[in-house]
Amino acid sequence: FWYIADKLRARYGPKIKILPQEGVLCAMPVKFDHLWKISAPVGSVESFDLYEFDNICQRARSATDAIVEPQPLWEYPSVCTGDVLTLATFRIDQPIPDGHLSFTARIPLLKKGTNAVVFWMDWKLSDF
Repeated sequence: FWYIADKLRARYGPKIKILPQEGVLCAMPVKFDHLWKISAPVGSVESFDLYEFDNICQRARSATDAIVEPQPLWEYPSVCTGDVLTLATFRIDQPIPDGHLSFTARIPLLKKGTNAVVFWMDWKLSDF
């Protein structure tokens, strides 16, 4: 989105109003209930052996799944195990900085059982 906003600004001038104006990348450690079920083999169901299906799925996952995998947070019960961290703020109403952007952060785990870190963007539409 930022790249498109930058092209619009170049075409129509710096006074063009771009919304959202800002994006904030956030992270939080969590403990998901039954996280393992996302990629677990099915096995046998109602005396129907799905072993071959499981093998195909596991091989496909190994070949195609990213290390960081998008999952809808509302589909899986979870408990927060640490504080929300702001990792980066992107001013969409400003030109894209030159060079490579990278960020590092330490995420303290305040409770035992953390098995994931969730990430999301907060979008700010105005200065209010």
